[in-house]
Amino acid sequence: MQKFIQILCVGLWVFAGHSAKAQTFDYYVLSLSWSPSWCQLTGLKRGAEQCDATRDLRWILHGLWPQHENGWPKFCKTAQPAPTPKELKTMRPIMG
Repeated sequence: MQKFIQILCVGLWVFAGHSAKAQTFDYYVLSLSWSPSWCQLTGLKRGAEQCDATRDLRWILHGLWPQHENGWPKFCKTAQPAPTPKELKTMRPIMG
């Protein structure tokens, strides 16, 4: 647990250097996952490295994600066309 807190503190210190960018977001979500449950439900089927019994992992830091109070912007105009069904099909293997 002490190691987790140390890693969390270092992560927060790194992000503190970028605090000027924080003004574009309302808050951050600290995303953690409990490795034993994830491995049982999904990870073992994928052969995920974190599910190796010799690693004995518990909490995994997934990320610190910026969030908007009222959700993400919607219907943004873009010059990029929406992907075709054929393009989406080719992307499926990399999306899990």
